[in-house]
Amino acid sequence: MGRYKTYSILVFCLAFLPVVGVMAFNLVVDPLQIYHDPILFQGRYWHNARYQNAGLINRYLYRGGEHDAVIIGTSLVECMIPSRINAKFGWSGTLNLAMSGSRPLEQNAVLRYALQSGKVKHVVWGINPQPYAFNDKKVWWAPNYSFPKYLYNRNRLDDFGYLGSLDMAQDGFAILTDPDFWRNELDTLYAWPIAMRTDFAEFNRPENLDTLRAKIAEAKAEQNWTAPPWETVYDSVDQVVAPLIREYPDVEFILFLPPYSRQWYAQQQDVSIIRWWLGLQGYLARALDALPNARLFSYDTDPTVAPNLANYKDLLHYAPGAADDMAARMVRGEGRLIGRDADEHTAALTELVRTYATQSAPSTAYPNPSWAYNLHRTEKDAVDTR
Repeated sequence: MGRYKTYSILVFCLAFLPVVGVMAFNLVVDPLQIYHDPILFQGRYWHNARYQNAGLINRYLYRGGEHDAVIIGTSLVECMIPSRINAKFGWSGTLNLAMSGSRPLEQNAVLRYALQSGKVKHVVWGINPQPYAFNDKKVWWAPNYSFPKYLYNRNRLDDFGYLGSLDMAQDGFAILTDPDFWRNELDTLYAWPIAMRTDFAEFNRPENLDTLRAKIAEAKAEQNWTAPPWETVYDSVDQVVAPLIREYPDVEFILFLPPYSRQWYAQQQDVSIIRWWLGLQGYLARALDALPNARLFSYDTDPTVAPNLANYKDLLHYAPGAADDMAARMVRGEGRLIGRDADEHTAALTELVRTYATQSAPSTAYPNPSWAYNLHRTEKDAVDTR
């Protein structure tokens, strides 16, 4: 019996030896920089923001002291470049923590963890109408992405999902052996995979513009502008946005509504969707009026961005040059939306949508900065939803 017991213990230990090896390797290499700064490789960063952001926060906020601002939002704010934001606002250092397709509770988890460091004094928060307009809490987490909640706390006893990950160990080995694996430029880490000229040119091809014109014509035949909005109370504002701002009264929150193309609104056949999403803007503006450390900006009625499809590479994603200009306007206080102006803003945008005809004027579009054309993603950067 004693020999059998010894044998069983030996087998058990041998079975767990590979797991221990993976955990030790991930702890030493620490690809996401959760526990320490790089030891065996120069700074590299994964473009999967839901995972990498935890490492960025740990390294540059909890362990570092030079950063005092963060950017949070979806892919529509990925091209807000931290160095350019610093220069415009005069901040010490900014981290872009945007996550493509992110939903309210994901953004809340990342932002809260960053704020808990005590280092963040300024937040730029891009509020997309789409994820924030839903009152169904089940869609406040992105359904198609894995979000590692266990990385967004200071309890390291629940990190097995990271330390025990064979995928992470394989990526760590690749970092050590392949100088081109992952990215080494923090400033443009999450900026889009750009064959920039191709993306914008393809979207603005005459054939595609004709298709978009046809969609508006089809939509106008169906639109009923008396249709009520789907919701008039927005739980995400009351339960996610406002409480977090209220919890950190010494932090400056700059919220803005990334401008969807006017085309996107105009081709919606169900007008209740438009009214529902525009209702979010007014609701948010009125909620923020009561929070002295928050300001809201909107540029979707401005004639320079949303009407001109030459500023877009699809119906939602605008040029980095437009992002630069909007940041400069925020600094000057231009485009601020407050509660008492919300109804007028909604009425103006509604009329602009009702009368919109497809426009594409490259000559008056925002020029894209030179850095945008130098970005690329390889097959190693392919989207990973783990």
